[in-house]
Amino acid sequence: MAITETTEQAIRAVQAVAVAYAQAVEVAEPDDDGIGAPRKGTLVVLGGVPDLRIDLSDDLTDTVTIDETVDLEVPRQDTAAVVDALLAGRARTRVGAGNGFTRLLGLFARNPLSAELLVPGGADADATVYRVGLPVTLSAWLGAVPAED
Repeated sequence: MAITETTEQAIRAVQAVAVAYAQAVEVAEPDDDGIGAPRKGTLVVLGGVPDLRIDLSDDLTDTVTIDETVDLEVPRQDTAAVVDALLAGRARTRVGAGNGFTRLLGLFARNPLSAELLVPGGADADATVYRVGLPVTLSAWLGAVPAED
């Protein structure tokens, strides 16, 4: 299966971010079985802290997996910016998000503190902030992400 030009551009953008932070990069094409679970498209793996796996989907909604713990769905145009934010330390956590009902639901969804990870999709103040619930089991890196101010 051939990689599209849009996917090639995304790979180059993620590789540029990885190089800026001295992260090792590995790319697996969609028909390559060598790197784990089934995926939607081309997989880019950044070996370092945090461990990032970016599944570049053909539908242009990419999945950034952080330390094999949290999956963040991101539109293609923000994928490299989200990777940059994670590596630059701009991600934040928020504990106790939501009301009492959502906290109660969190007990059943492995997130009793109703904690979420907030990752900006760019360096601008008006950049989209992507959110994902944090499970009880965190990686060392996710556990060290500072709380939102």
